[in-house]
Amino acid sequence: MGELGWEIYTTADLGARLRDTLWEAGQELGVIAAGRSAFNSLRLEKGYRSWGDDVTTEHNPYEAGLGFAVRRNKEHFTGKSALEGISDETVTRRLTPLAVQNQQSVVMGHHRLPHRPVRPSPRASDIFRR
Repeated sequence: MGELGWEIYTTADLGARLRDTLWEAGQELGVIAAGRSAFNSLRLEKGYRSWGDDVTTEHNPYEAGLGFAVRRNKEHFTGKSALEGISDETVTRRLTPLAVQNQQSVVMGHHRLPHRPVRPSPRASDIFRR
């Protein structure tokens, strides 16, 4: 579930030239040099899921907030039988964003967070942002 965009491939010997060309062309558009970690923080801000971090084989698409991508009327797809009886209305758990407002709290790792004071829930991706 990515953004609209492009992937550009080139050979290693043309990599620096491609970077310089894109950088120069993007100056009037306000292009910035952002590292690989920017993708992670931006996807978290948008609520995009990451396979292996936020979503695993332990989650169904409805729990992960991806039910909109399931085409139930499609004749066949892998996992169709596993989703029988499951929908947005029937799930009992959901992946939910958590925003910590104070700057003294730092969330790191895959710690468990209390959920409705009874059952701890696993936490997925995290990011620190000021």
